[in-house]
Amino acid sequence: MTKDYAWGWSYGIGESMTLLVPCDCGGGASQSYRDTKTYEAVYNNMVGQGMPTDQAKRQADQVNSLFYFCNQPFVGAAIYYGIIFVFLFVLGLVLVQNKWKWWLASAALFMLTVSWGKNFFLNDILFDYFPLFNKFRAVTQALGLGQLSVVALAMLGLQAWFDETIAPAKKMRALYIATGVVGVFCLTALAGGDATGPHDSQLQPQLLSLVKEDRADLARNDGFRSIGFMLLAAALLYSSLKGYIKKTWIAVAAIGFICLADIWMVDKRIVSPDKFQTAQEAKANTRKDNPTEADKKILEDKDPDFRVFDLAGGDPFQDANTSFLHKSIGGYHAAKLMRYQELAEKYLYKFDPDKKIIDPSVIKIFSMLNTKYFILGRGDKKEDAVLNPDANGNAWFVKNIQTVEDADAELETLANINPKETALISKPYLGVLQGFTPQYDSANYIKLTSYNPEKMEYEYSAKSDQLAVFSEIYYPAAKGWNLYLNGQPIAPFTKADYTLRAAKLPAGEKQHLEMRFEPKSFYTGETISMVASGLLLLLIAAGLFLYFKNEGFPNVDRLPEEWVVATVASKSVKPIKASAPLPPTEKGGTQRQIKRKNK
Repeated sequence: MTKDYAWGWSYGIGESMTLLVPCDCGGGASQSYRDTKTYEAVYNNMVGQGMPTDQAKRQADQVNSLFYFCNQPFVGAAIYYGIIFVFLFVLGLVLVQNKWKWWLASAALFMLTVSWGKNFFLNDILFDYFPLFNKFRAVTQALGLGQLSVVALAMLGLQAWFDETIAPAKKMRALYIATGVVGVFCLTALAGGDATGPHDSQLQPQLLSLVKEDRADLARNDGFRSIGFMLLAAALLYSSLKGYIKKTWIAVAAIGFICLADIWMVDKRIVSPDKFQTAQEAKANTRKDNPTEADKKILEDKDPDFRVFDLAGGDPFQDANTSFLHKSIGGYHAAKLMRYQELAEKYLYKFDPDKKIIDPSVIKIFSMLNTKYFILGRGDKKEDAVLNPDANGNAWFVKNIQTVEDADAELETLANINPKETALISKPYLGVLQGFTPQYDSANYIKLTSYNPEKMEYEYSAKSDQLAVFSEIYYPAAKGWNLYLNGQPIAPFTKADYTLRAAKLPAGEKQHLEMRFEPKSFYTGETISMVASGLLLLLIAAGLFLYFKNEGFPNVDRLPEEWVVATVASKSVKPIKASAPLPPTEKGGTQRQIKRKNK
């Protein structure tokens, strides 16, 4: 990806405050803001204009996109680690004595800096030189690994707090430091700041004033909320240290409960009860269970493989519903095939608001992609499936080959040819086609006989060598796609028409052609996985064998020796009952007792 695209969702350095104060940047578009002044004002205005209550609520809910005001274009929800986890993380930094805390703390900090993207200089070096770093669609994903490190060290910190080998004075010092450091960060949310969003200039002054007031209130309320939860956790730790809470498990369970309550309360802002659907309601909204009349008409077509361009539901490149029933030209995926995306942006996006194709040259592009049906929305809002009689089909033999210099020229020239008759090949992809001119014969044919995403089978007849173009997106042969003629491998296909596959096929009658996806990387990885899993099982078996060989199998009638110590004088230690005679102690006694943990 380009750096601009990769850095598009760069987490702001100051935005890192949301990890412990969720609404420090206003929240996100998926959050409910029904308790804000902005929502109330918009709702009352809609009702005052005579809008029904339910519709007014839906309209007022649109204010949720106004509150976020930090570095990213927009967010669905603020990224929140949990104030108690952050508090215990700092506690662990002070208390934990082993080496684990250093790599956990380093990992958490490193992942945080990665999420800053363009806002941190080191990320430019990582993007340019670190393998696969430029594949991040959103660098904020790094915060997931950062959270894992924070929680791990937080749990080690909690464990250290109940470790009786650590002096109480050191624990109190760590408690003061953690409370002070995290508390200072939370206090910054109370102070407020410039809560100005990137789209504020588009808002009316009265609405903008309400939004800014609500932003400050949200940050302030969450600041107090985080401080309250942190102090509650600190109080539980203090009480356990001073003996006010006698049982360790009670203190741990209480801290676990408030951790859960903290995260639960924030999550409910995004995943609220009104967002849940019954299975019946969910099915009622899918094309699979409720096909339209247009869908039913298309499903009557028994062709094994063709595509549909659905304009009735809005932007086809933001809607995946068509794929419930049909192979779609559109759809949505975060990771896009660059070559297809460029073709779509140049040609396929050319449709007007009335859902009609406006550029005649675009029909040729759709036809080469085997778009057999267009679903259009008519003036009466009903959908209609329109047959494209010029669809090229799954594969075809071309009459001519036109050569261009490079991919840029290929994309530009595509609008000036008829892909049904002419194959456009850039010079770097000529290969075996160098000097080849197909001899077209109308009696020649090629057709798809079986379709599977990993294997496509064709039958063809040709009186002379031909160039076949396939309505499948080009993917380098080195990545796994192989061609077989009558079961024998042949030269791989090349790229034609900027996005499609093409192959030179020898003359023959009723030839059987197969296109198989056989990526070496997958099979190599599968072999490595199987070998590694086998070695792991052998190591586990060897470890168990050596352990039981040296230690023997445990005797359920006797306690292990390391659990047993000689009788002590203290009468506060109760004797245990053994099911087998116990050997005498050094002083001639016959009773042994379990050594109490940490005593």
